[in-house]
Amino acid sequence: AGVFGFVNAGQSLLTAWLIERAFGREFRLESVPNVLGFLVAGAIGAAGAAACADLAVSFVEPAAPLVDVWRLWFASCLLGVITLAPLLIGIDDSLRDPPPRRELIEGAASLATLAALSVFVLSLPPGFWATALPVAILFPVLLWVVARCRPVFAAAAASVVALAVIWSTTFDVGHFGDPSVPLADRILAAQTVVLVGALLVFVLAALFAERRRSVAA
Repeated sequence: AGVFGFVNAGQSLLTAWLIERAFGREFRLESVPNVLGFLVAGAIGAAGAAACADLAVSFVEPAAPLVDVWRLWFASCLLGVITLAPLLIGIDDSLRDPPPRRELIEGAASLATLAALSVFVLSLPPGFWATALPVAILFPVLLWVVARCRPVFAAAAASVVALAVIWSTTFDVGHFGDPSVPLADRILAAQTVVLVGALLVFVLAALFAERRRSVAA
């Protein structure tokens, strides 16, 4: 437990140090290079933490499949960073430069709508609609968030969707809780949806932020 705690703290510090070295202390996810740099730094930190955790596990369980341990640790750490760190970065930036009241109200309304729709969509029983309906319902709300609000609201939206997917997988609800699908496949599908969805939201938010700066200039 002590080693795992040290590894987790070290991963966060390494990722933050890499971002600071590349972009400085005033880091914002408001450009595509920043988003890609954040992803690379998060992947490097997660890979290093997974390697150290792998080494620690090998001393306790020599017969453990080290490749699987590394893969699971890397995926969980990277997804944790991608889904939560941008929200913390955006909140810190918003405290220094608060958004206008209109944007706060609109952002809060869009996040509440997204949360309700996410729970509804992921609670649907398995069927042919499980692949197309989530995109058709959730994507317009996500586009509303990234087009009208600052990236902090996009980060919050990505976190809401990620939490809904994790909740669905954990409690065997809806598409990601289908007992006819092996658990490993459901976990992989959930991780893929969270990762791809978050990256899509961050890139779109960065593009809209760049456009707003261009229009203002």
